[in-house]
Amino acid sequence: MILPYFPPPLNRAYVSVQGRKILSRESRTFKSQSIGYLSTTYLEDISQFVSEHKGKTFTLVIRLYSRWKAANGNLIKRDISNYVKLIEDVIAEVLGIDDKYNVRVVVDKIHTLESEYVEIYYYPQELQICDKT
Repeated sequence: MILPYFPPPLNRAYVSVQGRKILSRESRTFKSQSIGYLSTTYLEDISQFVSEHKGKTFTLVIRLYSRWKAANGNLIKRDISNYVKLIEDVIAEVLGIDDKYNVRVVVDKIHTLESEYVEIYYYPQELQICDKT
């Protein structure tokens, strides 16, 4: 799935209100736009995927297209992991599959000078078991 929106980083994802952390306006906007877009654009694909794979565990692959390099070629200080949670929450809501079923999450930074966007891939994957006694 291709998402034409880019999440805010984790340090802007939440705000404190009366001692409680809640989603920021920017995060709520990202989530509602993303859920609406994916649910509409990929409705048939989502329905088929969920009917075939509900109750399984998954690998989530997130490819973040953005300006990751400065003009001098150095990487900009933006931690890739700060963008994962909101995307996981969006996918969980769109698919109706709790993100506890994500047993593997792969995140790629891809530098682009074009508009920011996110590619999302979701694959069934068995939970690995370590049988050391």
